[in-house]
Amino acid sequence: MNNLIFLPIVLPLIASVIAAFFPKKLNLSRKFAQITSVILTIMTAALTWHVLTNGIIVVQSGGWEAPFGISIVGDGLSMVLVMTTYIIGTAAVFYAPSVLDKQQESFYFYAFFFLLISGVVGAFMTGDLFNLFVFFEVMLIASYGLIVLGNGKVQLRESMKYVLFNVFSSMLFVVAIAFIYAITGTVNFAQLAERVEYVEQAGILTTVAIILFFVFAVKAAIFPLYYWLPNSYVVPNAVVSALFGALLTKVGIYSILRVFTLIFVHDTGVTHQIFIWLAMFTMLFGVIGALSTNNVKLIITYNIIPAVGFMLMGIGLYTEDAIAGSVYYLMHDMVIKGALFFLIGALIVAAGTKDLREMSGVIQKFPLLGGSSSLPL
Repeated sequence: MNNLIFLPIVLPLIASVIAAFFPKKLNLSRKFAQITSVILTIMTAALTWHVLTNGIIVVQSGGWEAPFGISIVGDGLSMVLVMTTYIIGTAAVFYAPSVLDKQQESFYFYAFFFLLISGVVGAFMTGDLFNLFVFFEVMLIASYGLIVLGNGKVQLRESMKYVLFNVFSSMLFVVAIAFIYAITGTVNFAQLAERVEYVEQAGILTTVAIILFFVFAVKAAIFPLYYWLPNSYVVPNAVVSALFGALLTKVGIYSILRVFTLIFVHDTGVTHQIFIWLAMFTMLFGVIGALSTNNVKLIITYNIIPAVGFMLMGIGLYTEDAIAGSVYYLMHDMVIKGALFFLIGALIVAAGTKDLREMSGVIQKFPLLGGSSSLPL
């Protein structure tokens, strides 16, 4: 059973390769993606139940022990987030045909979709810092493909901003990994947690911690590094925005949660105090952004930012109850943001506009849709 823990990462990667062979055969691509997603969700549910019932699973690939092997860890937190990811992903592949035009759908949407899922799941389940970087890159490569579906000028402009921010943060990620390996001799999470307290260069560790936080803050869209997010999440199709809003920023928050509750806890008076201040500004500016527009999709996109700030606040407070609240809200927000983007996509199609001021009367014409739009809120 332990070796099956690789399947939530490996199988969507294989599915991505298979889907790339017949992108123009839309009926076949849809059925393949839908059936595969349902099977993967059921399989992940069984693995999650096994972990919650029997305890943590740790597997080293290729017979190499840590820190040289690739460590995959299935614990309660990671498996519940993986399960949530597959639920959102399955909803997305059934929703996609109704909102994507044929050109967008045939431009390797399902291949990029499975690649994105593989990267997100791998980031949740990895047991070492270097492979967290690898899965970040897998996730980002897929997102680069998804954000330009449709080939519009606005999409290309926003994708350049998105790529530049993430390439710069990835460069810093590699630098931080190199520093921490030079200091501790490992990048394995469990070994780092043991070794950092014996490292005498506390100042260097704090500097590396801040660099890593900067990297994760870019991914999570924390103030003041959220500039790239609003338009980058608005310009793609609704199903792509739903995947981005539900999953990508949450990987950044999850990384902060893991690293700053397990490894970098030697100087919480510096690092975690910074988190509290940045969390407050993130919540404030996210709300201001949402209030500043009448574009309903942009309102929902800005709503991602204060939610990220709320989760960061719990990590910064660094108490058992605060961290439990952040974890609960993390899972809740993944589902709610996905549902909100799905609903807004349908609402825009029904109303024929994104302008909130021109959407009156939708609830009379489409009572179920109009009523459903208030449920996630």
